[in-house]
Amino acid sequence: MLLVVRRAPADSRHMRRILLVLALLAVLLIPTPAAASTNLVRNPGWESGSHPWLVLGGTLATEGARTGTTAARLTGGEGTFEQTVNDLTPSTTYTLRGWARTDSQGVWIGVKRYGGTETNVRITSPQYTRGEVTFTTGSTNDSAVIYFFKNDSGNTAYGDDFELVPTATLGREHSRNGGFESGSDNWDRKNSNVVAHNARSGTNAAQLSGGEGTFEQTLTGLSANTTYVLTGWGKTDSADVWIGVKNYGGTETNQKITSSAYTKATVTFTTGRANTTALIYFFKFSIGNTGYGDDFSVQPASGTLPQLWTESALTSVFPGSGRSGTAGTGVSLLAARNEYESAQVVLRSPGTFTVNSVELPALASTSHQIPATDLRYRFVGNIHLPHNSSGIVGPVANAPGLFPEYLHNDTHRTVPSNTTQSISLTVRVPKETPAGIYRGTARVLTSAGTLTVPVQVEVVNVTVPDPDNSALSYSNYTYMFGFENSADDIERIYNLKKYSTGWWALMEKFAADLKEHRINTQWVPTMDLLLNGGSTVQPNGEIDFRWERFDEVVSFLISRGVAQRLLSENVLAKDGDSYRIWGLRRSGDRTVIDRIGYDTAEGKAFVAKYLDALREHLTAKGWYSRWTMNLGDEPWTNDQLDTMRRVYDEQLAPRMPGVRVSSPHAELRPETKTTYAGRVKILVPLLSVYEDNQTFYQTRKAAGDEIWTYICVLPQGEYYNRFIDLPAARLRLMNWYNFGQGVTGTLHWAYNNWHEPQTGISTPGDVAIVYPDPEHGTIMGSLRHDTMRDGAEDYELLALLAKRDPAAARALTTALAPTAKYQPVDPATFAAKRAELLHAAAS
Repeated sequence: MLLVVRRAPADSRHMRRILLVLALLAVLLIPTPAAASTNLVRNPGWESGSHPWLVLGGTLATEGARTGTTAARLTGGEGTFEQTVNDLTPSTTYTLRGWARTDSQGVWIGVKRYGGTETNVRITSPQYTRGEVTFTTGSTNDSAVIYFFKNDSGNTAYGDDFELVPTATLGREHSRNGGFESGSDNWDRKNSNVVAHNARSGTNAAQLSGGEGTFEQTLTGLSANTTYVLTGWGKTDSADVWIGVKNYGGTETNQKITSSAYTKATVTFTTGRANTTALIYFFKFSIGNTGYGDDFSVQPASGTLPQLWTESALTSVFPGSGRSGTAGTGVSLLAARNEYESAQVVLRSPGTFTVNSVELPALASTSHQIPATDLRYRFVGNIHLPHNSSGIVGPVANAPGLFPEYLHNDTHRTVPSNTTQSISLTVRVPKETPAGIYRGTARVLTSAGTLTVPVQVEVVNVTVPDPDNSALSYSNYTYMFGFENSADDIERIYNLKKYSTGWWALMEKFAADLKEHRINTQWVPTMDLLLNGGSTVQPNGEIDFRWERFDEVVSFLISRGVAQRLLSENVLAKDGDSYRIWGLRRSGDRTVIDRIGYDTAEGKAFVAKYLDALREHLTAKGWYSRWTMNLGDEPWTNDQLDTMRRVYDEQLAPRMPGVRVSSPHAELRPETKTTYAGRVKILVPLLSVYEDNQTFYQTRKAAGDEIWTYICVLPQGEYYNRFIDLPAARLRLMNWYNFGQGVTGTLHWAYNNWHEPQTGISTPGDVAIVYPDPEHGTIMGSLRHDTMRDGAEDYELLALLAKRDPAAARALTTALAPTAKYQPVDPATFAAKRAELLHAAAS
């Protein structure tokens, strides 16, 4: 389901194709987030081909590499290699390094589009020379374009081993004008002056003369419960001067200086649990002496451990977040067997630090364990949204800004100073785990030291069924095996030939992700698979249907436990306000996928032969009962509805008797009801259309039809959806609402539509819920993806409870999700209701 043209013309299929063209003209075709390791450049040495670099006038060379076997080569006229690096932190300093050489003239390494002035360095040496530039991202910029470029003619240049890292800022300065070079700015004074003599460095110094005098400065932006070091230099011609700190949540502390030569004072202090300010001073008591001070500094103590706390998976943690009102000091989860549950471990420090790894323990009860291999951690990455999703009410935060989204596959991550970093910790409870409380201690190993986190999981005596034996049918249209004859992004991004051994190994990872997230109703692009398998349309119109690829893919999905149901691509494809048959036809000497008019002899002949062949093949394979036929997507004109009726009555009903037929629809007119009656047995309305027409759908349900709901760019307002800027509870509770209504399926059109930019549309998050990660040879998840999984698991628990106590199950859904419009729920309230559900289901 892509859109509703009449109700939202700006989001029509036509507009999506315009957006696709624009995306293809952009620097990068897809919003692949940067890796979360120290080096933020992907494929920095070109050892994995050219992706994700944009290459203009350049080639890859297998000679001339600095390291490895491959380098970037620019020859002839102007040329460039460019890469967009995403997931940067605004207002943060980064260093770009790269190696280059040229046989004459020059070549450039640089950065642009980061919120500041383009900056670069020119290299003219015939030997590999390192170029380095430093830049600071703008206050709202979370990406930059790095490049290797030449504009001269005639020379040949090579580049290799690029690196982009946060510039080390451990020891961030918190004092202002500590050398008094800006006079007395930022300092409060008594019997004191700034003078242009007796400076330790620079030109100016602080002078205390006469009676009691002081310079004082209030520091802000400190971190609570954090150790800092105040250093300053002082001297006096007699008596003494003092350098110290107070008003920080602890006892005033200082150091006396009596020397006539500049002497360094070092004062260490730790802010109170709730204190983020402190007052530093340079002071003298005595009458008659003169003292001088210079070069004051306040920095985090080297090796100071980051702050650590924990948050619910439903809490959105932003780069500037502090502890929420429901934050804790450990992870405590309540889970069924065969279920995934997550929490967040959160870190923040006034200085840059690196999380080198997280050691996850086996969780033990008195006599059993949850193995360490069933625990997983992933770093949460942020995506910059230029605007909030169109038309929504109640975003989790206002855009523009960074929003938590990515779940990185890296095992380590560098965290900039004063930046909050969330780590998603997920536990899978094996099916055979006995009920009980399981405990262990996770260790977070950082460059500043090791922190520990207690982890507890209470397993209750109830088991969530496997995805291929579920009460809920959950479908996202995937682009794994083809989609409406579109270009193959997977082959391009991962540099893997379709159906090769490496490609199938990647499909295993896709399938594992689908299974974990309970996406158990699989979109089958039949025409793509028939064409891939070698099917042909002969000049005389005869069709040789070749099912080898179809069988290979369907068998794979079933054997991996992700195909409780098989959902066909649409029999009818839109062509403006009309429908045409989606099928195979002959074009010249080739067989192609195309739209064919139903009222043509070719159209009627194809659909008849195709449905007969499909019925025979599905029956022979034993898959007929799994198959659901999508008749047509979002009909909105009477002409489309008329074609739908005739194709069903004349072709589908007689040729595929008893097959389930579905049709997603974004409006419900009398003509729609008439068309669907007796034909479409799985009604799939837009969530808001269901909400507004419950009586009709419940009547159809009572008559034996199945009801699903779907979401896409709509509905908006206060409705449930999966946009990036919605509160997490708004995603999880959607299937609580579906269960309460007797809705048995949920559908979204895009699992991995990487054609279109994730944030370049009016509703960020609509085009994909996972991201490509070719650097790790897998896919990258998202917080939204995990939250939707959790809601699907909750649906199964509600279904188990309803078998014994339907009133109790209904009461729980009514309490949290009485309508399709989200009513805000805080994490503590949700946790309490979910605990009721689990314990009731286990009774």
